[in-house]
Amino acid sequence: MAINVKVGSFTKKTSTGSQSTAHGLGTTPAMLIMWSAKKTTAGSFGTEYAISFGFTDGATSRCIANTAQDADDTPSTAARARTSLICLIDAGVGITITGEATFTSWDATNFTLNWITADANAHIIHFMAISGVSAKVVEWAKNGTTGNQTVTGVGFASDVVLHLTNDAAAIPGEGSGMNFTFGAMDAYGNQWAVTNTGLTRDPSEVSRGQRTNRCLYDILTDETVYFEATYVSMNLDGFTVNFSTCTSTEPVISLCINGLKAYVGNFNKSTGGAPVSQAITGVPISTTKRGLFLASFQRTSTSSPQTEARLGLGASDGSTEGAVALQAQDAVGTSNTDGISKTDKVFVKVNNTTPAVDAEADFTSFDSEGFTINWTTNDAVAAQILYLLLADSSAGRVSGGGILG
Repeated sequence: MAINVKVGSFTKKTSTGSQSTAHGLGTTPAMLIMWSAKKTTAGSFGTEYAISFGFTDGATSRCIANTAQDADDTPSTAARARTSLICLIDAGVGITITGEATFTSWDATNFTLNWITADANAHIIHFMAISGVSAKVVEWAKNGTTGNQTVTGVGFASDVVLHLTNDAAAIPGEGSGMNFTFGAMDAYGNQWAVTNTGLTRDPSEVSRGQRTNRCLYDILTDETVYFEATYVSMNLDGFTVNFSTCTSTEPVISLCINGLKAYVGNFNKSTGGAPVSQAITGVPISTTKRGLFLASFQRTSTSSPQTEARLGLGASDGSTEGAVALQAQDAVGTSNTDGISKTDKVFVKVNNTTPAVDAEADFTSFDSEGFTINWTTNDAVAAQILYLLLADSSAGRVSGGGILG
């Protein structure tokens, strides 16, 4: 069965009410992913670390929002978890929601949101719309203990599951400080997770981590592990993960997808001088590939939590791209935070406090055993980048030159 994937961007409505956006699929979506760095001008840095990320399957929507204020002597951080699809917050005024939209409807041409809160800023919002699949958003609470935990109520065995949390005690609710935890696992057993976290402290206290052998991974600002889990299985009505560290019961949002081929992997960024092409190979699914999502904590591979908050997210459908990059500096008396949003890049690396773009890439092609990107700006640091590659369900698995099916 053929799936269809479209990546796009739009600007937030500056007043409450309905907003329709063309998704470009030509068929009715089965799911939407949205993300925003709360920036109004594409390609330009703006102060404040701010990220919102959400899922919908058309019936259930969930999102998280996190922010760290810039130029504050007592750096303020904040988090929200909501039953809406997108939520933008301000840490400087008691976790004020400055923009929040619920999902209303979709058809073969548009999806429609309802802005229940909207300020006068036309912030850029990126989306990935997918049709031709089955999708289910589920909210579940961690058991608070180590060992296997099975999540049910999905209704099918997933080909891939995306996990999202920011440690809010409930949804809707607030988290203490900021936290962004995003993970992925596929039916082949591949997995990854990336996290950024921070507290309202003087001096600033922010951290980051990334693992390619975990599907859930969260840390504290003292660079210790808060919880971590590995993939166990995709089940007929859900999935099972195994917690090796867990003392918390906060909810997790999971987007379960069936009816496609999905591959979760990672690579180290090219260190060659720009422009430099980089082909990612060894992906065991054949044609036809439809979509790519990238994420990173913006530094070289390590299994240990690190100081500084750094996050990059980006996507492409083969022709259209959208990416954000964020940074928050650790251990400074006056906070230093920045972010950037681009509608013409698949990924942007920012691992500095200047702020400046260290590296950025255009999507080039989907290939028989992977994909190719082109670094139009590049540095000599082999940052580890996580990816999710989406293909038609009829695509076979490739091994040693042969298709396994």
